[in-house]
Amino acid sequence: DQFDLSHFFLVKESLAFTYEQMQLPDEAKLQYEELEAFLPEDTWRWKRSQHLSTNDRPFDGWSGGEAGGNGNSNEGDTSSSIKKGEVSPADLAMAGDSEGFRQYIQSSGRDLQGVSRLIPQYMYAREVRLLFQMGAPVEVLLRSKDFLVKVHRNRLVEVAASFRKRWEKELWKCKSGKVLETQAQLKRELNNREAEVEAWALASCWDVKCAAENYFLFGAAAPPLKKSNTATLGKKGKVNSLAAAMAPTMEDREAARCLAELLEFAILRLIRLGDLALSLGEREDEVNPIRRATSERPVDTLEPWESWKTLQQRRESMKRKDISNKASSEPLPSFLPSRVSTWVRNSFANTSTYEETYLELADAAVLLNRRAGRFRFASRLEDHRAEVLISRGEHDLAASILSNNVGACARDQWNRAHYWRIFRLACCQRMSGDVLAYLETLTQSF
Repeated sequence: DQFDLSHFFLVKESLAFTYEQMQLPDEAKLQYEELEAFLPEDTWRWKRSQHLSTNDRPFDGWSGGEAGGNGNSNEGDTSSSIKKGEVSPADLAMAGDSEGFRQYIQSSGRDLQGVSRLIPQYMYAREVRLLFQMGAPVEVLLRSKDFLVKVHRNRLVEVAASFRKRWEKELWKCKSGKVLETQAQLKRELNNREAEVEAWALASCWDVKCAAENYFLFGAAAPPLKKSNTATLGKKGKVNSLAAAMAPTMEDREAARCLAELLEFAILRLIRLGDLALSLGEREDEVNPIRRATSERPVDTLEPWESWKTLQQRRESMKRKDISNKASSEPLPSFLPSRVSTWVRNSFANTSTYEETYLELADAAVLLNRRAGRFRFASRLEDHRAEVLISRGEHDLAASILSNNVGACARDQWNRAHYWRIFRLACCQRMSGDVLAYLETLTQSF
């Protein structure tokens, strides 16, 4: 006889409920951990691939439904049982609604085929509930980070599997004269579906960061840098995120480390979304502005230096040009799904808002890395922030960051990185016209 996986899951979770009623949340959580070990991630991925073999549509990256639907579509027979006004299994799973979701488990069959892709989401919600009962907020952050990374990876795998299957199917029946057109259309659809997954991951990371601010005092990043905002600058032009000291307790340091890693993951998702936005628009050959600014050789270093006198004559015109470039920033193509968060949608209004979102994420990650005592990680991110500011023409702000960051590599005796930072600081000071600071920087080069 076939092993009844559905019955085993219900019995095991019933035991977890019993422990929870006995005020033993740690024992209840152990039952879910044993379930997760018994039903590993690869099992659910295999079951999802079995579903894809009979359904070409990939899973939606937002509500757990399938792409192209309304978020209420589900695997197997459960989709037909949803009536108007009822809550979808995906919403029940993410809410950790045991009473409603267990009904779907009972009707899913022996192998849980009907709800296999929702089980990890449901178990995550239940475990987080128990962790809050245990008074372990840091464990909540760790569990959330692992969950987001795994779900992001699995959904990309599902999108790729669906694309390969459809690629073979469409090209097999495609007429010879329309092969290139069909290939281009399939690639656009792949990019759109990948963008949905990336946008979901980015928005989810930001939601976790914002939620953590309500508990941990260091969760909020410093305000966006502005030349007129003296609150963000301290003595000698120091930025709040740079001046942040290591958190006093081990719990706070561990929480800061987890959030910093989550934000660095979000930065990667933002950069990937920028790549997809350009590939879906009419500017396929254009380079992502963040990748261009943080490349090994930034664009401004490929040109010979002008004399100080020449720079002085045209410095004002260059500042006016930078301001006009920001005001007339080219809009990015509309490619995000309608249900994406407002924060993510505004981030891709144009290239300027895209860069500002990167600076906001990087500034928050710098602050958290410093609170976690990971000063080298913070220093690396500050270099990238400075390069983006340089590409935007904000040389004063970039110089304030680099001047506070220039000694980090010298303390570790990383001479090549140290002198590169001195060079970039000198570049900023030349462009901003800060004579005394520029001369002081030059003396550090010898």
